[in-house]
Amino acid sequence: ALPEGSSLIANGTFEDDPPGSVPAGYGTWQAEGGTGAFGVDDTTGYRSRRSLRLSGAANACYQYTIDVKPGETYGAESLCRQRGKGSPAMAIYWKDAEHQWNWPAGITRVSYRPYDGEWRQAVARVQVPPTGVAQLTVLLAVEGQASEADTVWFDNLRLVNTTPAAAAAAPRREMTTHFVPRLDPTSLQ
Repeated sequence: ALPEGSSLIANGTFEDDPPGSVPAGYGTWQAEGGTGAFGVDDTTGYRSRRSLRLSGAANACYQYTIDVKPGETYGAESLCRQRGKGSPAMAIYWKDAEHQWNWPAGITRVSYRPYDGEWRQAVARVQVPPTGVAQLTVLLAVEGQASEADTVWFDNLRLVNTTPAAAAAAPRREMTTHFVPRLDPTSLQ
C-alpha cells in the first residue's frame, strides 16, 4: 500500500459523479471499432455505492493525467473487481511536453488477479525519467472482454507524490497484503 497523503486524483472513489458519466478529469480510449461501455456504476463499489465500470470491451481504458517533473517519484493504487472474461490492469504511461506518448520512457503495468467477485488491489511505484517526460498518465484498462456481460469495476484510485520532500510531511502507514476480503452484503446496509 501507499503512504497516507493527499491523492492527486480528484474523487478517486467516484462518489461525487452521476451514474453513467465519465468523471471530470478522466479520458477514455478503446481500440478502433470497439463497443465497450464506460461510466460510473451506482450499484457496485468497494465499501461504497459507486465505482467506474467498463464492460464489453475488447481493448479499452480510463485515463487520468497529471503534470510531473524529472526525478519525482509517485505511487498509484486502485481496486478492481471482475465478472466474466477479460484481463484488467493498472498501467502508468508517460507523455512529453507536447502531450504525446513517450514510448521510450517505458511502461509500468500491474495486473489484477482476475477472480470473479473479489476486489483485488494493484500498486505501482515509478520515478519520472530524467528527460523527455512532462506528464504521467494512469490507465485503468481491460482487454479480452467478449460480451456486455463481461465487466470490470475500478474503485479507490489514488496517486501520491512519494518524492522524499513531498512524502516527508505525510504520515506513513504500511500494509503487507493485497487481498481484499469478500464483504458480507448484509454489513453494507
